[in-house]
Amino acid sequence: MSTVISSEQYFQRSKQQSTINRVPVYTAELENSTYAQFNSLIMLWLQKYDPAYFYSTSRQSITRMISETVNILIGVLNYFSCTKKLLVALMKYCNVYVSKHGLRQSELLHLLIISGIVSLKMWNEEKMNINKIIADLFGFRLSDINNMERIFFGVLEYNLYLADSDLAQYCEEVSATIQASTSSDTLSSIMTKSSSNSTQQQRRRPSIVEEASYSNRSSAIQA
Repeated sequence: MSTVISSEQYFQRSKQQSTINRVPVYTAELENSTYAQFNSLIMLWLQKYDPAYFYSTSRQSITRMISETVNILIGVLNYFSCTKKLLVALMKYCNVYVSKHGLRQSELLHLLIISGIVSLKMWNEEKMNINKIIADLFGFRLSDINNMERIFFGVLEYNLYLADSDLAQYCEEVSATIQASTSSDTLSSIMTKSSSNSTQQQRRRPSIVEEASYSNRSSAIQA
């Protein structure tokens, strides 16, 4: 797979092409609370599922990494003129995936991109070859994008339908989770105690990128 471009390279290129401005975009469409919630939720995922990274990296560095990565995602969604509703659905899809499969810091961008693709197909009425557009934008092989999407679908068991009431309920759940994590030290102690088990789980399972590459190699061998 080609090297993933950095957030700075992405936004610099987008600015030159006059397609995406480097701001926490969506302007009036995106409430600051939704953007902040997504950042906080990712922080909790990393604390639980990638403790080796979380406890060896400064909080400032983690916060900056999350913000830059989410800004890349937001920029892509803004490129397709999406609404806040799609971002909330994307958060929900990511949450289901992470709860079943875990998450490493190194695969965060890939997860957000694939979840973005799935969300665009489910919630964006405009028809286009989203996989190819994303592959070209980030320098991925189209086959890797297709395989990661297939893996993502499999983990979610193709349960993608969400009503407006589901999205509203999920926003409330996320708010409660974040509030509980910031108002109590219990969560931190639980995560610390479970860090060894989480680390073992991370070692046992391949990332979504590795699974996609393995699928490509298997297909090539069979061919």
